[in-house]
Amino acid sequence: MSRIVVLDQFTANQIAAGEVVERPASAVKELVENSLDAGATEITVEITAGGLSEITVRDNGWGMDEEDARLALLRHATSKIRGAEDLFRITTLGFRGEALPSIAAVSKLTLKTRPAGSDRGTHLEVEGGQVLSCRPAALAPGTIVQVRDLFYNTPARKKYLKSAGTEGGAVGDALSRLALARPEASIRFIHNRREIFATPGTGKLLEALAAVMGMETARQMLPVEDISRDWLAIRGYAGRPVLHRSNRRQIIVLVNGRYVYSSLVALAVQEAYHTLLPAGRHPVAVISLQVDPELLDVNVHPAKLQVRLAREREVAGAVTRAVREALISTSLVIPGMPAGEAYAGRPPGLPSSGHRGDTRRAVQPGQGEGATIPPLFPAALPPAGSVEDFLPPESPVSPGQCRERDRYVKKDMAAAPEIDWPPAGQPCGDGLLAEDLPGYSCPVCRDGREGETAHDAPVSGESVSTFPPLHYLGQLPPTYLLAAGPGG
Repeated sequence: MSRIVVLDQFTANQIAAGEVVERPASAVKELVENSLDAGATEITVEITAGGLSEITVRDNGWGMDEEDARLALLRHATSKIRGAEDLFRITTLGFRGEALPSIAAVSKLTLKTRPAGSDRGTHLEVEGGQVLSCRPAALAPGTIVQVRDLFYNTPARKKYLKSAGTEGGAVGDALSRLALARPEASIRFIHNRREIFATPGTGKLLEALAAVMGMETARQMLPVEDISRDWLAIRGYAGRPVLHRSNRRQIIVLVNGRYVYSSLVALAVQEAYHTLLPAGRHPVAVISLQVDPELLDVNVHPAKLQVRLAREREVAGAVTRAVREALISTSLVIPGMPAGEAYAGRPPGLPSSGHRGDTRRAVQPGQGEGATIPPLFPAALPPAGSVEDFLPPESPVSPGQCRERDRYVKKDMAAAPEIDWPPAGQPCGDGLLAEDLPGYSCPVCRDGREGETAHDAPVSGESVSTFPPLHYLGQLPPTYLLAAGPGG
């Protein structure tokens, strides 16, 4: 009797499902990729309890007739490739024909679909990989896949799933990467009847990024582009140095419209920032690479999350240069004066509005309904002024008049009520000597408690200051003001 046997189809499907479908996020990723390959421009993903209870994916793609719907549930049945030679020029997200049968093998699945040219659709009920029923259905063109009780027949796999919140977060991460990889498709994500995000589907990466990561993050992104090579095009966005994270999870690498994990490209992005980030921090970036398909092998990972590039070192170097150029071409210091204006003695004053507001909230010209996301910093700011222009206005200090006096007198009146204190607004040197004012020490008009007021000292025509005059240059967000003196 032979010791080697051919496994039955059910067992083979469950083994394959373990590689393709690891958790609810894996199922959602495969289903949405099928929708995108079917030409869908509107995709809605709704999950319950992190996808552990139910997953529903709706799209407006091409749809299938009954024959194709039945074939789609068979392993290695696909419309993406026709032969082995097509593996070297893959332009679709899926190509193996494993996703749908793998999901159906470990869940209770409902498939509703209708092609645009048909007057009726198809409704299939599948449980554990077995088709239970097939009947006509009335629905709009497109496909609806509903997955219930994922891993109901594989308790060992279900036992090691995380909490509903953790699994729901993983689903959101997978969808956000797909949304960034395909900004031309509108992707809507709903968890427990609450909308998490919805991308507009305009084809603009920045708008998809704003929908997924938030408007504040999108405002701090700089465009990255390098299309100088015929075999490689680099586009995307890189965050300003003020935008950083504790890990590299938000360095998102897209290759030919597919999210992939590439440590080499992520390190290339990190290298572009060099000393611009604090130690242990990592940038935020979305880098989209368009590579000649003949230089790319995507058939190296069960979930297609890793790829092989024939010229990966050249790609990494090009990414570093492109991101670096984006950083240095945009001034990371808020300009404080027009270019070419030199320091010339007394610096010019600022307009009455000054720079005291938060420049990140400055309104850009043309901003309003339909306007694109404004940059973090204005393209041009008013002429620079001195440091004094940023201080509150104060009256000049003359001999016998102290601007600090009232603040100190209020404290000392409580400490020595027996002193006949002068009224507010009067010169602090009108007959009151230091020994008459116990506890009173004015940093402007008194040198200490030697019994002599500063007003008794000789006064020259010019005020004496050990702090040199400074010319305001700009702001290094978010903390520092930069200035230069006569010596630089």
